[in-house]
Amino acid sequence: MEVLHPNIVIFLKLMKSTFYWYDEDPPTSLWDRCRRIYQYSRVVLFVLLFIQNVVGLYNTDGFGIAEGSFLHFPVCIQLVVINGMVFYSRKALIKLTTTLNKHFIESNEPWMIAISNKYTVPLWKMIKIMKVYHFYANIAFFLSPFIADTILHYGFDALEKPFYMPTPTTAWMATNATWDLQYYSVVFLGLWSMQEVMAVVMGFIYNYSILLIFALIQLTIMNEKVKAMKLDGTQKEVDAEFKAIVDSHNDIIRLNADLKSFLGVQCAFQSLFSSFTITLCLFTATQRPEFVVRTSFAWGAVFYASTTFIYCSLGQLLENKSSELFYALYDLPWYRCSPKVRKDLNMIMRQSHNSLLVDYHGHFKMNFESYMQIIQQAYSYFTLLNSMAG
Repeated sequence: MEVLHPNIVIFLKLMKSTFYWYDEDPPTSLWDRCRRIYQYSRVVLFVLLFIQNVVGLYNTDGFGIAEGSFLHFPVCIQLVVINGMVFYSRKALIKLTTTLNKHFIESNEPWMIAISNKYTVPLWKMIKIMKVYHFYANIAFFLSPFIADTILHYGFDALEKPFYMPTPTTAWMATNATWDLQYYSVVFLGLWSMQEVMAVVMGFIYNYSILLIFALIQLTIMNEKVKAMKLDGTQKEVDAEFKAIVDSHNDIIRLNADLKSFLGVQCAFQSLFSSFTITLCLFTATQRPEFVVRTSFAWGAVFYASTTFIYCSLGQLLENKSSELFYALYDLPWYRCSPKVRKDLNMIMRQSHNSLLVDYHGHFKMNFESYMQIIQQAYSYFTLLNSMAG
């Protein structure tokens, strides 16, 4: 990608900040080299974090379900799976980004730029809000309890035992924990792991939201091209108009295939992961007596439910826009084109009958129907855990 569109530049900068983009260019500085070594080591570090979490939970009464430690079992799985998927599909992301960059550069007419701005302006505002949330969530939920514990203990000697939030490493916390080396080792490893959890979760939100909005822009431009067709010229001019539409639709089909190639497996995992995580957040919020812990986990349930709603809303928007394209294509006066072009037009009409979706081999579709299924599953799991706890 020699020439980058401004939207792609912003996208790449954001993906690099969350370790979702694996740069193929050689590092230019010592900082870049160290950062790249850490980026390629994250999969191994997350596997080790998952192993210690499993061993720690195995040695904990009730697998840490009542204390809230078990919640981080699926979180550790998420770290390994999502980061592993991003690593092994990094070439698919490069291909998809290259395709989108080509579409943006070619869509340089004023009305096309207006459509692009209609979607990207609110998108970048939403991303800014998410980045602010990302920053303050790290401070409020992870650093603040540690800072408060340190001040209350060393400054006022007001605590009988340490106060800490459940993290993937708290299963190793001693029953009668004190402010010793074991406590600080567990806490600092827990803080690192939660920073990575937020980076992976927010990185997926950024990645998914931006890629779907970019695809939606190209689909909208294609839709407007179909509606604006001028079919009052000569037969040669009419055939040229239809041929351009056929070529544009083939580009959209390839773009959707690239989108599924990169996001399909990740979305399938997120669909399974979300219901389980929402359940454990709600269960922990109802079982733990500490107000701060209950509030944090209740907010965690709201956060995961909200992000899942964003995924499914954007997927539904893409599906609705592809349905509009389907109706627009069927409204075309196909009898005006020559038999050869008519054959190609008939092919894309049959292709457009299937809505453009982000899914995994026809399953785990990202739309409102899937969202309702996820919430229903979360409610079923929650009632089951409550009945077992009661």
